[in-house]
Amino acid sequence: MEIKISTKWLNHKFPCSVEYIMNTCKGRCCEGSGGKIMVSLLPEEEEGRVVKGGLLQPCGITHKCPYKTKYHLCEIHRKDKLFGCVISPFTLNKSNTLIIRHRYSRLKCHGQGQPAYKVFRKSLYYLFGELQCARIIRNMNKGVKEIYVDMDEEIYNKLFYLDALKK
Repeated sequence: MEIKISTKWLNHKFPCSVEYIMNTCKGRCCEGSGGKIMVSLLPEEEEGRVVKGGLLQPCGITHKCPYKTKYHLCEIHRKDKLFGCVISPFTLNKSNTLIIRHRYSRLKCHGQGQPAYKVFRKSLYYLFGELQCARIIRNMNKGVKEIYVDMDEEIYNKLFYLDALKK
């Protein structure tokens, strides 16, 4: 399925280094408000986790994601990656254009650091695969204004499924 990539959104800046997460933002992007986290899971990812309505439930003690370490990093990214976590900065709008999620533009860190296409390269890799991801990065580095890529239909459906759980 062909989708458009918003080069404008991919140029928004974020400072998401390990040091920044540990010392400054403390992984705020993984948290909602009032003890609510917005991590949606695919059905095959739910087993062995506390899930309600497709959403991962916070730890009863910390009221944060159960995978968040005392250093504010996510321990799950080193082993069993959840699809929704890895692709979280991105979503598709109604025009099938890949954009940054609105809530990311409201974070205090937004506007600092490096462009999203560099900071969230792993997310682009998960969404499009190695070759398409490399092409997106090349085109972004060249300043191409319009980028169209093929997205696997299964990935496309997973994105919409996970987004629907959050609404």
